Amino acid sequence: MNTVEQSIGHYQLKNLLGTGGMGNVFLGYDPRLEREVAIKCVRLDSNIENGDSYLKKEAKVLAKLNHPNIVQLYDIVEQENQLALIMEYVKGVSFKDVIKSQDYTLKQALVWLSEISLGLHSAHQHKIIHRDLKPENVLLNSENKVKIADFGIAKLINSENHSTHNILGSYIAFSPEQASGNKLDCQSDVFSLGIFAYLLLCRKHPFGDSSEPANIISNILSGGVVPPDRENNNITKPKDVEDLAKRTSLTQIEIQCLAAADALYNISGHRYSAHWQASAVKQYRPLLTSNERLENTDILTTSRPKLEGEVLLDLKTTGLSLRPHPLALLRQKYPFSRCKKYCELPYMSNGRFVRVAGLVTGRQRPGSAKGTIFVTLEDETGNINIIVWKSVQERFRQTLLSAKLILVKGHVETKDTVVHIIAGELQDLSNNLQNLTLKSRDFH
Repeated sequence: MNTVEQSIGHYQLKNLLGTGGMGNVFLGYDPRLEREVAIKCVRLDSNIENGDSYLKKEAKVLAKLNHPNIVQLYDIVEQENQLALIMEYVKGVSFKDVIKSQDYTLKQALVWLSEISLGLHSAHQHKIIHRDLKPENVLLNSENKVKIADFGIAKLINSENHSTHNILGSYIAFSPEQASGNKLDCQSDVFSLGIFAYLLLCRKHPFGDSSEPANIISNILSGGVVPPDRENNNITKPKDVEDLAKRTSLTQIEIQCLAAADALYNISGHRYSAHWQASAVKQYRPLLTSNERLENTDILTTSRPKLEGEVLLDLKTTGLSLRPHPLALLRQKYPFSRCKKYCELPYMSNGRFVRVAGLVTGRQRPGSAKGTIFVTLEDETGNINIIVWKSVQERFRQTLLSAKLILVKGHVETKDTVVHIIAGELQDLSNNLQNLTLKSRDFH
C-alpha cells in the first residue's frame, strides 16, 4: 500500500487501500473518536448541474442506514472537486477472495447469504437500492460476519440529471433491468443476490464465462442460466418433502410451516400436495432403520388451488406473497376499478378528490399527533399514507379498528415529495378477502 501524508477535514489519511472509477479509498483515522475509518474520495463531475448538492442529499439518506450487515456511513466532507465519504473500516477480506479460496462449507455459505439478505432488507425498507451487489462489494470481517459495502454509492454518483442511457453497476451483477438500461427497484438487488448466491455456492457465474461481458449480458436478458447442480455436485434437489426433512433434520412442524407458506412448491408441485406430504413426514431417529418405513404406500393426489386462493393463503401464513397482489386481482371489479393506485398519486394536484383502496398493514396513533390516526394501505404498487382526523374516526370507528381491506374517499395532500390522503370516508371491503387473517401492527 502507498503511504500518504495529508488530511480531509479533521480525518487523517494513512494508507491507500484501493482505487477505482469513482475515486480512491484510504485507511484513515478519526482523532476525535480515536478510531480507524475508511475514506472514499468521490470525484465530482463539474458538468452536472447541482451535482454536489444531490450527492450530499443522497449521502444523508445513506447515513441513516444502521444495520450490523451494512458498512456504516459516518460523515461526508467536501473538498475541491470531490466529496469524501467517511465510512466504517472493516478489517477483513472481500467475498471475491473468499470465493477464490473455496475454504468454506455449504452451511457457512448459507449463513452468509442470510446475513446479506438481512442487510438488503433493511436498506430496501429505507427505499435504498445497492445497484452493484458483486463479491468485491461484500466484505467478511475478522469475526466472520458479513458487511455490505458501497451501498447506494452507484446511485450517489449518478444524479437525476444524468443521461437515462447510462448503465449503472458491474455487468457480473447485472439484473435484466440494468442490462437493458431500465429503471431499477429493490427487485434488481434481489436478482443480483441470486447471482451472488450462485457464485458463492458454485464458484462460477450462472450466466456463463464472467470474462465475456457481452455473453453474460445476453444470457441475463434471455434467461440462459446454467443449472447449479451441473456446477456443484453437492447441490441436488430433494426428491420429495420427506427427502428434504431427512437431509435437513427439520421437524414435522417446521416442514408444515414451510408447506403452509408454499415454500415447497418446487418439490411438491403446489401447496395442497405439500401439506399432505408434510403431514406424512416422520421424525427420523438414529436408532431406527429404513426397513421400518412403510413401502408402496398409496399416494393421495390433490388438485392445484386457484391463484386467488394461493395469494390469500400466502398472506395468511407469511404476511406477504410473491404472487400477484390481492389488489391486482380485484382491480377490475367495482368499486376497486374506480380507485387510484399508489403510483398515480404523486401526479395528482394538491386538494384533489380521490378514491384509494388497500390492505391495512399499519395503524399508528403517535402521542404527539393529538389523536390523529395514521393508516398505511398497501396496494399492488406501493404503500399509501392515510391521515384520519378525530371527526372521521368517530364516524367510522369500527372500520378503522378492524377492517383488513379499506376503501378511502378523501383529498390529496402533497408536501415536498410526500403524499398523504386526508380521509373523509372509510369503507370496509374485507369480505373480498374471504375472512383472510392479515398480519398488521397494533396501535402504538
